[in-house]
Amino acid sequence: MSQNASSTSVDIGIIAIDADIALRRMIIHHPASKGTVLLLHGFPETIYAWKDIALVLGDDYEVHAFDWPGFGLSSRPPADRFAYAPKDYARVLKNYVDQSGIDRSKLTIYATDIGALPALLLALDEPDIARSIIVSDFAPFNRPVARLFLGDVGSLPIGLLVGWMLYHVADSGPLAAALLLPLYYCADATITLLRRLVRRERLWQAHRTHFYQRALANGYSALAVSREVFALNVALAALAASAFLWRTPGAQVALLIIGAVAVTLVLYRFSRPRGGQVVVERSVEP
Repeated sequence: MSQNASSTSVDIGIIAIDADIALRRMIIHHPASKGTVLLLHGFPETIYAWKDIALVLGDDYEVHAFDWPGFGLSSRPPADRFAYAPKDYARVLKNYVDQSGIDRSKLTIYATDIGALPALLLALDEPDIARSIIVSDFAPFNRPVARLFLGDVGSLPIGLLVGWMLYHVADSGPLAAALLLPLYYCADATITLLRRLVRRERLWQAHRTHFYQRALANGYSALAVSREVFALNVALAALAASAFLWRTPGAQVALLIIGAVAVTLVLYRFSRPRGGQVVVERSVEP
């Protein structure tokens, strides 16, 4: 941290924003701040997700962060009094800004994941809520003409939900259906992991070697990649539905083979340069 850090102070406490909700918050005070930054965490995080970032920003800014209702040590009001919907979180955000006495004209809100939609909804109702709002890891923005894939957006809750649903499919229906539905993603992740192990790469480092990422480097547009993966998933879903109709062992194996061939063809296409391009593969993001 810079020399300015010696004059900052960290305050972690509780603030009541209305009769039902008290929020745990963290404030890094700066005696001569350039403005205020409010950090809104995602799922399933708390204010401690921002600890290191907040300390760095605290060299120049007053920094705020709080646990959303239902997270961390903030209140968990009953559902009949608080619906835990984006509009309810937007009201929480407004009340926090007002109760904390933050100067809106000097406020920058940085929102990620589930914190993004409440910030945007509040901005629609009150455009002066902040000088600027920065949104990241928000799935509706991750679409063409976007040029990057936000691969981790919602990955934990979506992964847990899909895993639970596939478990029930395998338990009560044909196993082939549970294997076919996630086949593309499992194949991409498994092959990519094995390739990185063979190359002795550090698995915890950022990389761009998933097949859909290699496709971008090989000349595909984000829209073209999305189209091909979507079409493949539709085909796999049709095969999975067929597995419920034809439950003989031979039919199940045949459907799995067809699905594996379809996935292999797409992965192969993604791994090859498009239009005669020569591509140098990078394993770590610049």
